[in-house]
Amino acid sequence: MAEYVPFPVVFNEANRYADLEGIKADLNWIVEAAGEFVKTRINDSIIREAFTFAAVVKYGRVFNSGVRRAITKDLINNLESNFQKDHEEFMALRDRYVAHSVNNFEENYTQVYIKDPMSQNPEFNQISVMHNRVVSISVDDMNRLAVLAKELMDKIGSLMKAEKPKVEEIARRIPVTELIKRKYRSERDNVFKARKRETI
Repeated sequence: MAEYVPFPVVFNEANRYADLEGIKADLNWIVEAAGEFVKTRINDSIIREAFTFAAVVKYGRVFNSGVRRAITKDLINNLESNFQKDHEEFMALRDRYVAHSVNNFEENYTQVYIKDPMSQNPEFNQISVMHNRVVSISVDDMNRLAVLAKELMDKIGSLMKAEKPKVEEIARRIPVTELIKRKYRSERDNVFKARKRETI
């Protein structure tokens, strides 16, 4: 019986194809997490906040490059206007609430307690801090994020379908003996090293 063993390949087209899979995995996670979010009880604020932060961060990862490439703004610009609006809203939520506290979603201020403030002899009692924040997005918002993620997954799937034959054609041009050698040389480690930041 034949044994099929995987060997990593490192060239631009292969890297791009692999990056698309990583993006698709993040988007799929959002879709699955949204289903779990709907099941959580409304008073499970820690869980709901964790789902909100995780889903919004995962969504933002798709558009910010690091080790892998990010998808371009062109992909968003080619979506229907409602998806474009949702994209802007969720990216703003990520940038202004989840990743940075520069928003109206959180409010902290010091206050004083005065005993009998309307009396002839009001007295200072103590100070405290008032903390208010939005804990999570709504179920409707999470569902909108999931629908947006699914739409983008479909677009990424189409890109992958178009890219796969190109990657296979290039990989087939590399002698099989060279592919085998590459796995056992130091080049193997380069598969997981940071690549130049680019967009897809």
